[in-house]
Amino acid sequence: MLVKIFATLRGVAGGKAVDVEAADVRSLIDALAVRYGPPFREEVMAGDDLRPGVVLLVNGVNVRALRGMGTPLTPSDTVAIFPLLGGG
Repeated sequence: MLVKIFATLRGVAGGKAVDVEAADVRSLIDALAVRYGPPFREEVMAGDDLRPGVVLLVNGVNVRALRGMGTPLTPSDTVAIFPLLGGG
């Protein structure tokens, strides 16, 4: 599936997009953490869940509105991962 990476997470991942195979969101994060190392996991995860300031969309739908980390994925899905940004 196509995984798009945005904002400050691009610096950790070293790019804008990557193709990854994963059965669900949890295995996707695990695969990305293997590829990009512990800094990626630290930026995205808090324990066993996504950090509150990280949004992960599957085909435009926030996984928090689906099954969270257990949300199933298919090869045709598009995933977007980005941190919430604040400003004033």
